[in-house]
Amino acid sequence: MSQPARILMVDDEASIRLTLGAMLQRAGYVVTSAEHGVEAVACLERQAFDLLLVDLKMPEMDGMQVVAAARQRQPDLAIIVLTGHGSLDTAVDGLHQGIFDYLLKTTEPAQVIARVRRASNYSVSARCSMSLAPPSRNSAAIRRPALPARVPRPASAYSAWARSSWIRGGNRRCWRATRWH
Repeated sequence: MSQPARILMVDDEASIRLTLGAMLQRAGYVVTSAEHGVEAVACLERQAFDLLLVDLKMPEMDGMQVVAAARQRQPDLAIIVLTGHGSLDTAVDGLHQGIFDYLLKTTEPAQVIARVRRASNYSVSARCSMSLAPPSRNSAAIRRPALPARVPRPASAYSAWARSSWIRGGNRRCWRATRWH
């Protein structure tokens, strides 16, 4: 049986830490809470985590600074930003930092649990695939798989159908690529 995913939850609101932490523990996760970014960075230096749940607006260190520090210390960490102050700028900045998901605090609890499950599965599968990969000098190539140089264009059902030809019963009419013979 596999070990439960380890989650570091960083939020300056005690009520969020308590309720979301209890919810995640009931779902089977091991949850460590941090009140602010400095405490979260200290936790990241002491222990490895599978997932980081972080708020954006916090005293001392904001959420994006915590994300940057987490990327330096644990590059394979799946990160979900859970915030009450969402904006397009912070979402785009988060995507550039490599976050897994960006959620508002008004998101339904069941949906938060589902996203956490997806992110923790992604983190575990990424870690497993890295352990099978040969060592490389460029670890970034292992962490984030490169897109193929040329993405094959899927053939449409119509083009496959149009290339085929068929003959109707006794009248000998054939249909080939949009014209009658």
